[in-house]
Formats: sequence, C-alpha cells, structure tokens
Amino acid sequence: MKKPLLLFVLDYSTSMNSPFAGNQTRWEAAVDALVDTLAVDEGLLTDQLQIGVLRFGHDPDPGAPGTAIAGDASGLLDGQHLDLGFYDPLAPDKAYLQCNGDAVKDALVAIQSPLGGQQDGIESWTGGALARAQAYLQQTAADHPLDLDTRDAAIVLVTDGPWTDPSGTTPLAPATADPALVAADLLIICPFGHTCSRSARRPTRRGPTRSASPVAPAPRASASTRQACGTRSGRSSKISRPTCGCRGAARRWRARWSCSTPRRRCSTSTAAARPARWARPAGTRCATP
Repeated sequence: MKKPLLLFVLDYSTSMNSPFAGNQTRWEAAVDALVDTLAVDEGLLTDQLQIGVLRFGHDPDPGAPGTAIAGDASGLLDGQHLDLGFYDPLAPDKAYLQCNGDAVKDALVAIQSPLGGQQDGIESWTGGALARAQAYLQQTAADHPLDLDTRDAAIVLVTDGPWTDPSGTTPLAPATADPALVAADLLIICPFGHTCSRSARRPTRRGPTRSASPVAPAPRASASTRQACGTRSGRSSKISRPTCGCRGAARRWRARWSCSTPRRRCSTSTAAARPARWARPAGTRCATP
C-alpha cells in the first residue's frame, strides 16, 4: 500500500493574530496543535503519510497573476503559497519526499505570524485555497501516473472565521465564492469498505467514508470481547474506554490497522501488533513513499 497524501491548508489571514488562549494567538495555537499532532504516537503520521503545507489569504488583484499582498514577505502570491509539497517538481522522476516529518515541522515553525502580528491586512479567500489544494492533488496524480487508483488523499483545513470573495473585500459573498462548493466537489461518497467507481473528475478511494445510501453497520463487538480487549494503556480506569468497537467511519488512524467489515477486532497502540503494510521497513525511519 502506498502512502496516502495529507495536505494541511492553513488560514493565514490577519484575524489569526487574535488572542486564542493564554498568551497565544490563533495562529500560534494552530501551529502548536499541528506540530503536536505530528509528534503523536512516535510520529506515526509523518512516518506513514506524505504531508504538505499550503497557506492562504486573499488575492489583492484577481485579474493579474503573481500579485503579492502589501507588506507580506511570507511568499503569498495570488493569495496562496505552497510551503511544502509532497515531491520535488524539478526532479526528473518527481520523486516523493521520503520521511519528511522534520521538514513539515520546520516549515510550520518557520512561518511568522501574518503581517508580523497586525490585526488587519490579509483576508480569507477560503474557496480559492480549496480549489488550489484540489488542483495540487490533481497535478500530483498527473505527475505520478503509476499511482493511479492506488494512493488516497485528504485535505485538512484550518481556519478561524468567515470566508470572503477572492479580493477579500466582501465577507460571505458572492455565493459563487462559497468554499462549500469546492468542498462538495472534493467529497467522495462511498460505503464503508467498498471501492467507489471513478468518474471524470473524482478519483477512486477506498476506506471508511460517508455512505450515500443506507448500509448495514458491521456488528459491534460483544461485551466479552470488549472485556478481553481491555482498555487503552496510559489512562486511568475511570476514563479509559474499551479498545474494541471501531465505530462507523473510523475517526482514528488506529482503526485502519485493526477494524474490518463485517468482523471487528481489538485495536492496540503497540507497533508489534500492526499489520505489515503499516510497519516500518527494517533499517529505515519510516515507510517508503
């Protein structure tokens, strides 16, 4: 199984400089949360996924390509900037970056607060950012024809407020700039455990996504099975939960290791119990792309 693609799309508007909690701004809290997420479970996400980072603001002149925002030195052009991609587009074979977890963290930490902490100056053209993310995923597939129908992809959008038109002058208008339109185009509806058929614009995906029609749920684990599984380690008995069940559209990557349809098995956080397809090859830091 080839590594799935995960693209973080980050709101870089100046509203992200607003206070969030304690002495942190929304931008600082978002960066810290992403860095912490990448470190969970000994860096499992960075080991098992190809991760990219894309920031967005607004396009000060939608009619002129290559327009920068006044005062911004972070690299935003036409309201967007790809800080870290999945692969090197200049390489002859466009090879995927291997084990780029440290590069992802470094890229996130190196990004300064929008406009140096100002409260105004960059708006949120969210629809344009999702469209750019969609185009990048499509370009990635085109540059790697051997990956056709074999590599899943996902987008994680991190934003704090209302979207605007491309120029950032009108919040929540026009309707054609609504990011929900792009999000709906990105959504692939597929019953759990089935493979969706390919359409002209939507790639095939496998795995637990929402179903367009009623699908009988897999049977839940019995009480005896749940008791046999025990509880997740590292938690007190008062708040620990059974490690069986893996309900519905598996909300944790752990479910990808241990859940199946119709049978469900116990999940575990130990690397030894993971199937070979998720294991690190001997002598390497993480799985190959």
